[in-house]
Amino acid sequence: MAAHDASRHDGPVLLSNLLDGALTDLSSEQEQNPTSDGFLYSGNRHESVPRRLFLDRRLTPLERNAWQVFRMLLNDDGVTAFPTYEQLRPWLASMPCGAQASHETVARALTLLRLTRWLSLVRRRRDPKTGRILGNLYVLHDEPLTPFEAMQLDPDYLELVSQSLSHSAKAVQIVGLNTLQEIADDPLLQGRTLPSRLYVLAQRLQQDAPAKSYPQEGIATNPKKAARAYFGMSKLRLRNPNQG
Repeated sequence: MAAHDASRHDGPVLLSNLLDGALTDLSSEQEQNPTSDGFLYSGNRHESVPRRLFLDRRLTPLERNAWQVFRMLLNDDGVTAFPTYEQLRPWLASMPCGAQASHETVARALTLLRLTRWLSLVRRRRDPKTGRILGNLYVLHDEPLTPFEAMQLDPDYLELVSQSLSHSAKAVQIVGLNTLQEIADDPLLQGRTLPSRLYVLAQRLQQDAPAKSYPQEGIATNPKKAARAYFGMSKLRLRNPNQG
């Protein structure tokens, strides 16, 4: 299936037009399964698994494996049907010989791939009458985006970061806190107003007791320490939106 006719034209194509076209193509092939998702690949199809994937300290073997499953399922051209949770469960099992990963494990892997910006949710297709989501379009990357790039491509990225700070999985909280630091360090985002909910949740972490978790060098694992560093950086210019 072609991503869109525009992708076959000579010369550059606007990314927004290409994604809109891919979503249109996805909806046209959803007659039998009108609520299915799809994904595109932004990397070089002829390259092997990127080295950076294995060296990314924010990821565990679970998320690295999930990325490789998506890459393996990729069609030769155009939009690929996004695998369902049931299809992913056998691939993401942590025990051999027939065990399957839980739905929570699959959801956590997808959340962490989005948080670390190896995967982006770029478009949603809704029923024009009810507003119900009928399908999502994802983009799998061969290298992680910067926070600024993720916010341009994934409209719900900041909301995802906000939700991660109070997530039930400690691993997601840890990566969410690390993402706050990455947002603060991104030179293209300095001086921007931090959304109210994200600001409040991050500020609340300053009052939380330290949480015990598995240590990873270079990644903040103590919510109180991470939040204090986030608000205390002299070069950080993200403002409280309520202060004008």
